[in-house]
Amino acid sequence: METIKIDKDLMNGKGEWNEKDHPRDEKGRFTDKGNSNTIKKHNNLYVDIYGINDIMNLEAFVPAKTISQAEEYAKNKLGVQICSYKGIELDIANELNAVVQQGIILCPKIKENLNFIGSLNELNNLYEKDLIDFYFQQFHSSVPQLGNDRCLNMAKAFAERLKIKFDNKVYAISYKKINMADERVKIYNKYAGVSINEVWGKDKNIILANVKKDVEDRWHPQGCDTIKSIFDHEIGHQLDYALNLRNNKHMINLYNSISKFNKSVGLSMYSNYSIKEFIAEGWTEYINNPYPRDIAMKIGKIIKKELES
Repeated sequence: METIKIDKDLMNGKGEWNEKDHPRDEKGRFTDKGNSNTIKKHNNLYVDIYGINDIMNLEAFVPAKTISQAEEYAKNKLGVQICSYKGIELDIANELNAVVQQGIILCPKIKENLNFIGSLNELNNLYEKDLIDFYFQQFHSSVPQLGNDRCLNMAKAFAERLKIKFDNKVYAISYKKINMADERVKIYNKYAGVSINEVWGKDKNIILANVKKDVEDRWHPQGCDTIKSIFDHEIGHQLDYALNLRNNKHMINLYNSISKFNKSVGLSMYSNYSIKEFIAEGWTEYINNPYPRDIAMKIGKIIKKELES
């Protein structure tokens, strides 16, 4: 059973975040990091003062000035095959590019699964178009007597059933390549990667207001109420895919050793959903909260060990 530790110097005695005690810069990033490259113990909380964050800051990110430049950056600098930020605010597009760049620096293997980054809505449009083209060719070649119009209508019906369904409550999504010899799977794999829901990505003020409330409600971890933290969660999934973290025996033991209540209080309510969300939520707190709590610290240490092996 995990014991949740509360440090009254950093919390308000109820396990809640004291925002005023943790200054941020103009981009909303924490500035109260220490200046030691070791993991120190601050009363009951372990502080990863450099470690991961130091690695991730080795290469400076240069924000794009236009959406088209952001798309070109993703393709030319990050090696992403397809990128569309249609309908996405520039600051959010830049933040996703920056987080993906940091993820690649940290774990180059995630590039194998990053074929697409950008708008989830545009991803779905492109995916549906590819499916329509695929099924039209299938129907037209096998039953040409149906005619072009009927083959096209049937292809659209099939594509509609197979296109990605997502809840508009979702901020962002990570998709993983599927290892299967099927033409439809090849189409799906073209769009593996990280995408942002246009509902939230079109206005940073809207998404920030909502994610801040999520943190207040304990749905997401403490110190993780920025746009960056949303995308770090998705990179947590990409690390899981690349390093097979959900099958790591230490991660499984940690996940199983903590009650749902203690996961909710000591990490987030969303971390109870599955081990994959437990990993992503822990990773997000580990690299965004300057004072990651016990559970996030343990998750981060497991991931660091896998990255170093």
